[in-house]
Amino acid sequence: MNQKNIIIYLFIFFLILILISIKLEYFSIDNYIQPSNYEFNDKVCIYTCVTGNYDNKVYFGKNNVNCDLLFFTNNKELGLKFKNKGWTVNYIDDDDVKDNKLLARKHKILTHKYIPKKYEISLWIDGNISLKNNFFDINKFLKEIEINKYDLVCKEHPFNNNLKSEKNTILALKYEKEENINKILEIQKNNNFKDDIRLTETNILIRKNNNNINKAMEEWFNLVKICIRDQMSFDYILWKNNILYNRLKYNFYHDQYFMRKKHHNDKSKIVEFFNNFINIF
Repeated sequence: MNQKNIIIYLFIFFLILILISIKLEYFSIDNYIQPSNYEFNDKVCIYTCVTGNYDNKVYFGKNNVNCDLLFFTNNKELGLKFKNKGWTVNYIDDDDVKDNKLLARKHKILTHKYIPKKYEISLWIDGNISLKNNFFDINKFLKEIEINKYDLVCKEHPFNNNLKSEKNTILALKYEKEENINKILEIQKNNNFKDDIRLTETNILIRKNNNNINKAMEEWFNLVKICIRDQMSFDYILWKNNILYNRLKYNFYHDQYFMRKKHHNDKSKIVEFFNNFINIF
């Protein structure tokens, strides 16, 4: 077999792998049928926001939960995918925020501006969070986290335990400028925050819709406009506003309920594959 044929076969092989990975979403968890013996909770919603082309997969749908699903986006193609799987899609039109990352943070943080008041509790998940099992019983989950005792429930960070460690991680990954991080740390220092209450990973947040939370979220977003890495300011906001919260162990969420996926965009992966393939020659 000559070199040209080898190259052609390799090309076909990798192309098939890419097509298989794309098609796998049609066999994802949301194709399961919702059990009939679970009570629907119309006072709670699960919501997420994906802007631009950051992600383009839908990991679950209305058949997998017993509450409403709300999706916010400025990507019409992605919005259609979510709509087809039972999510209520809200298209974003915001003249004040042009940056896609900040726009997503705005919808993540300011729940009272975007989530209808009929929902007493909202469960935020990042766009790369999927379900551990084929059905997520929101009532069982809320009972386990004892949401009736708190205004907010979150989870511990799996690696970093303080803002110094978080800063080092952010700088190593080049996620934010050091000067912006230092501005946040200076604000916290000036307000006598000791950074001794441990650190939250904010990709899953359960919040009640009340005035205490809404006020705190407004203040949080003002800090996120300074430093886009919201975990640098979240725990300070909890402390400063005397929020009644509970931070649960990381494994509680991910052993029983959720899976964290890599951020995924099929189109970008195909373009990257072809570019790499061409560069070989």
